Amino acid sequence: MNPPSSPRRAVAYARVSRLATGDERGQHDAKSVGQQLDELHRLAERDGVDVLATFRDDGISASRYARGKVRDGWQATMDMIMSGDVDELWVWEISRATRDRPVWAALVGACTAQGVKITVNGRVHDPGDPDDGFMLDLAAALAVRESGTTSKRIRRDVAARARKGLPHGRIPYGYRRVYDQHTKALIRQEVDPDTAKIVRYLAGQVRRGVAFYRLARKMNDDCVPSPETHRMHRSGVQGPGQPWRVDQVEDVVASPAMAGLRVHQGKVLDEVTAAWPAIIPLATHRAIVRMLADPARRSQTDASAKYLLTGLATCGECGGKIRRIKNRGTPSYACAGNRAQHMAGARRFCVSRKIEFVDAYVTDVIVERLSQPDMLDMFAPEDSADARAAARRDLEEARADLEALRAAAKARTVSIVSFLDLEPGLVARVADAERRVQPVEVPALLDEVAGPDAAARWEALEPEQKREIIRMLADIRIMRRPGTYRGRTDFDPSLVRIKWRRPGRQAAA
Repeated sequence: MNPPSSPRRAVAYARVSRLATGDERGQHDAKSVGQQLDELHRLAERDGVDVLATFRDDGISASRYARGKVRDGWQATMDMIMSGDVDELWVWEISRATRDRPVWAALVGACTAQGVKITVNGRVHDPGDPDDGFMLDLAAALAVRESGTTSKRIRRDVAARARKGLPHGRIPYGYRRVYDQHTKALIRQEVDPDTAKIVRYLAGQVRRGVAFYRLARKMNDDCVPSPETHRMHRSGVQGPGQPWRVDQVEDVVASPAMAGLRVHQGKVLDEVTAAWPAIIPLATHRAIVRMLADPARRSQTDASAKYLLTGLATCGECGGKIRRIKNRGTPSYACAGNRAQHMAGARRFCVSRKIEFVDAYVTDVIVERLSQPDMLDMFAPEDSADARAAARRDLEEARADLEALRAAAKARTVSIVSFLDLEPGLVARVADAERRVQPVEVPALLDEVAGPDAAARWEALEPEQKREIIRMLADIRIMRRPGTYRGRTDFDPSLVRIKWRRPGRQAAA
């Protein structure tokens, strides 16, 4: 430590939360960071304290509800305390330093270890002194309590707004909000005509099987402002903004808000009517959500989407996915094979067929199926009303059994081994019953292509749309040539097995 005659050395820190975040809304946030620092420097000059460094964090909460935001200014302050170069930490009040118990404990530990005092609004406290330490801990506890109380009140208010179907948080793309000119209170959330037409276009294209990356590219080519850019311009910030990304396209078309649904804590409130109009029909939203949740669906890159069956067809020998290779210089489909078998010295792939021949054959079969008059009949529900009612009863029973099993496991009346053995079967029962209860609708892409002109419509489709139709209609396996066929290079259609799917059911045998 410095001799008594040496000037006191200090580091000053100031912070304020954005009022809009809500977690520290109150009278203390009325004093800006600049005002806090002006006051601290005035007091330091009065007391002859040498402020070696000043750090600040603007618009960042210091509570545990800050959602991972990093306070660079606070980290620099802690580094200076640990360096031993200062004698005091100066803050306007304890809540400016932190409203988080672990952070407070770390601060007290660092100050105690380095002999650093904490000066609050000009009054010096020694954290190593029992009385001063008690007063500091009390002030910190009050700051933590204030933050927790505010957070609790906000959560209660948010839940109440959710039950009423009122909007909350960021304005969804496709909408705008109208506020009272005097009180700034929200009046309503309404459809924004300019961005709503983009939402409808994107949703329609996704229903037609157009890939997200292609839609993002089109938006950028057409100079349509992205959701991020739209928010930036709405807040008054000018500039080129950010381009559309694939994830933004998916977020827009899959957002429950677009269908007039209210979400709270990540769950759609089915029993709540949203206070804003829908941009896309509820049926369209649900169809898109089902399509995105389909485990058979895979996102494809621009390169892989060039080929009709990569990742869709499977090997009839090992079950591996079919990929594109060059076999003796010829573009071919081959199975990805089994990695363990390859490591053991087995062949690199089980089957290989020329892409040109396989694509032509599969295209002919698919187009022929699309051209048949009864093509869309496969989507007509074949279950009777009694069968659908039975499926609902099965669903209720399966859910009850699953809930009972989980409750028994929680109460430890069933062993963990039995639980792990029984749960997968019950989960599968629930999924099967849910599938049988859901009505089956004709996908927009199939409805558009099917009919007498299917061949011409097929040719006009993008590669990913053709792949989407194949995925919906059929399972394709490429079989290995029998031993008697070895050495033959002609194409045998019988070695490309096509099994038709039944929507919402297992593929037909």
